[in-house]
Amino acid sequence: MQVSPIYREASTDANVPLSQHIPAVCIGIAEGFGAHSSDEYMDVRQFPDGMAQLHMLVARLLS
Repeated sequence: MQVSPIYREASTDANVPLSQHIPAVCIGIAEGFGAHSSDEYMDVRQFPDGMAQLHMLVARLLS
């Protein structure tokens, strides 16, 4: 699966470990829009590919 990462500045749950100098990675399985608004949503059509990417990452980390 050939996917190019999208780099964005944002606030994530990774902020907590990062603030303690613990390396962290935040991975999303779909693109979201309208963050923290009443119109916030994710493109659920991206979920299958996103889950496949996450599975491949975890498998690679465990091998």
